[in-house]
Amino acid sequence: MDEMVLETQHWLNDTYGGRSGFNYVYPSGQTGWETMYGLTRALQLELGIINTADSFGPTTLNYLDVYGPISLSSNNDASNQQNVNIIKIIQGGLYCKGYSPGGITGYFGPGTDLAIKSIQSNIGLNELTGVVTPKLFKAILTMDAYIVVNNGSSVIREIQQFLNRTYNHRKNFFFGPCDGHFSRDTQKALVYAIQYEEGLPDSVANGNFGPTTRSELPVLELGDSDSDKNFVRLYQASLIFNNQDSPFDGVFSQEVANATRIFQEFAKLPVTGKADYQTWASLLVSTGDPNRRGDACDTSTEVTFKRGLAIKNAGYDIVGRYLTNAHIPDPLNKKIQPGELDQIFGAGLSVFPIFQTYGGDASYFGKNQGRADAIEAFNAAKEYGFPEGTTIYFAVDFDAMNYQITDNVLPYFKAVSERLTNLGGFYNVGVYGPRNVCIRVSQKGYATKSFVSGMSTGFSGNLGFPLPQNWAFDQISTIGVGAGESYIEIDNNIVSGRDTGVTNVNPEQTVPDETWMALYNAWLDVASNFPVFNEKPSLFTTNFNFNRRYNVISTSLVDVDVETSTTFTMPGSNDVHAIEVNNGTLGMSSSEILGDAKTKLSTSQIDQYENLLENVALSVGNGFVEFTLTPIGDKLEVRVTAYKDDVQVGDNVLKLKVDVIYSISNLEPVDPEPGLGTLLGTLAVGTVALGVLIYFAPAVLGIGLAGATAVGLFSFLTGDAEDDNEA
Repeated sequence: MDEMVLETQHWLNDTYGGRSGFNYVYPSGQTGWETMYGLTRALQLELGIINTADSFGPTTLNYLDVYGPISLSSNNDASNQQNVNIIKIIQGGLYCKGYSPGGITGYFGPGTDLAIKSIQSNIGLNELTGVVTPKLFKAILTMDAYIVVNNGSSVIREIQQFLNRTYNHRKNFFFGPCDGHFSRDTQKALVYAIQYEEGLPDSVANGNFGPTTRSELPVLELGDSDSDKNFVRLYQASLIFNNQDSPFDGVFSQEVANATRIFQEFAKLPVTGKADYQTWASLLVSTGDPNRRGDACDTSTEVTFKRGLAIKNAGYDIVGRYLTNAHIPDPLNKKIQPGELDQIFGAGLSVFPIFQTYGGDASYFGKNQGRADAIEAFNAAKEYGFPEGTTIYFAVDFDAMNYQITDNVLPYFKAVSERLTNLGGFYNVGVYGPRNVCIRVSQKGYATKSFVSGMSTGFSGNLGFPLPQNWAFDQISTIGVGAGESYIEIDNNIVSGRDTGVTNVNPEQTVPDETWMALYNAWLDVASNFPVFNEKPSLFTTNFNFNRRYNVISTSLVDVDVETSTTFTMPGSNDVHAIEVNNGTLGMSSSEILGDAKTKLSTSQIDQYENLLENVALSVGNGFVEFTLTPIGDKLEVRVTAYKDDVQVGDNVLKLKVDVIYSISNLEPVDPEPGLGTLLGTLAVGTVALGVLIYFAPAVLGIGLAGATAVGLFSFLTGDAEDDNEA
């Protein structure tokens, strides 16, 4: 928490709280958009703007133009409350950005002057005037950083500062971040700069890479250098933003030519070493040259033999087709049709499979959906006969923000990857989506190849992100080929060569039995919550058998076994040993289950325990979870049982019981604590609390764990031995 940020937040609420147009700012002491919006609305109120907004737009800028510059020598009248409050807004904004103006005083003194000069220097300006202009005020009230953050690049920061310094005098160019990271704002600033160098007036230049901008691009080559224009520097910047090693000095040297060739090869452009139109375009926008023809396409339309020939004659060798239809009423019939693959192969084309049932917004994505989609894609690909090693591209068909990728998309792909691995690793995972989605999913190791939705140029996930290193296909335009019966609309894709599709299928290959697959999917849902099972990989293969017991691990301290059953009697809602699960939610809270044992657990242990309960409950869906403890001679058996009664197979519903059994050995007698005989009786007939078992079982039973601690047993149950041993 920052005390001065907190003071800013309190001042905003005390001064503007209750005024129409101002929204309460939560006083957290942490900088965020909520505080910046509060400062912006406060400024608008001081300027006399009635219809306030979070955005610092043209109206605010115009009013500030009328108000005039703010500095040591202007608009710094301590007797004028408007001056005082506007200076306090500046000082609060400076604190929120990490600069110290010497207090929130309302007076523009030497401290504020020094802070303004510091931010001007960080932004990249040469003249450090200490004057707050409308554009600088706007920069202060953003979340942009003007120093390198989060391992940013000093070279990229140099470019960002150059752009700010060189073009801020233009009407629609505003100060951008100088944080060392290529982003949407930096990309837009670069395009503005190109438009200004092309001679476009402020009324035309808009930061979009449109037809006029494209038509005015110069061809640069070895020996060119900047003089009255900065085209070489801007081209070098575009290379650097696309992960190429290039100087930023305004000279088209051999080093720049080499970097150009490397990028052209990577993007599958003609390798010339020159900054020609197609190279500029591929560096600046996700489609590159949208008129460029690729070697692959994808389509939601059935590819008949005639359509296949039309595609082939148009210069395409590979076609992407969908494995399934969406699960909605009257879905578009876009999946591969019976006999279609033979028609495609007969036309001389290869095929790559795409999986998409919906995927059109963040709410679709998550761990459980990933598990289900992996199974559905696996079954469909198997039924069509796609061979081992085929990459299936799972679609993210919306402009996912970073937080949505983190919260929804990554858990989805993690589950897809794990489930396909559990199914024998027969198929590889690919990702379809904007560049940012492809990059982040692939960096996590959840996808081996990327199918980039490049033609969505306005997506925030494309603008300001380079082409993924593992790109296989880059979708850049929609076109039609053929005529009459052969006409078909296709998406035109550039090909990297990482995936050439498949040229034959074997639909007679073994497809797992539908009942076994449904049970196996349910088994994996439960088993994935017990990391100790990773010690026995055979539990996660298609050779797994139900209705038998497997030993997972055996040591002198503990044996861990797992047993599955498909024929059993479900507990009742009144069964004292079982906790009912409805729609993935336990019928008891973790606090109720843990009881007094919660005081014996560390915060991290409680978190582990709650995660275990939550995940087991989610995997059960509807059924019961049971914890039992049984002394057997000199051993103690702790059994965790999951009862799942909603395994859907067509119109039928099956049941599955999974027992995870921990047998602890080397128990020695100890003196039980007074009164615990009563507790033992209570436990025998009441709901068994796992936390109580772990921490009180030795005393309850009059036995001790020789050579082991309660923490050690806890680590077996939660799968986090390293953290608990350190505790």
